[in-house]
Amino acid sequence: MWDMIVILLSIYNAFVIPLQFSKPELLTHPMINIIDNVIDAMFYVDIILNFKTVYIDPKNEEFVSDLKKIAINYLQGRLLIDLLASLPFEIFFSIAE
Repeated sequence: MWDMIVILLSIYNAFVIPLQFSKPELLTHPMINIIDNVIDAMFYVDIILNFKTVYIDPKNEEFVSDLKKIAINYLQGRLLIDLLASLPFEIFFSIAE
């Protein structure tokens, strides 16, 4: 269920973020900022949860529940992608202006 929520939030971001940069006047309602902040927070929670989520070892197809192995797997895998995806780029663009 959580993965489905994260996917839906990612789809929302895929449409809204380009709009925010190309036509910022369309998304000036304060509620948009609140929604964006909530979504960013949920992505940060997802990163934390990924350090505690079991995975299937591709070598022997067994569930791995050891937290150290889970952390190593996540650090070597998707962590960088998740961090880059959850960066609030609007802050960087507002600083550049």
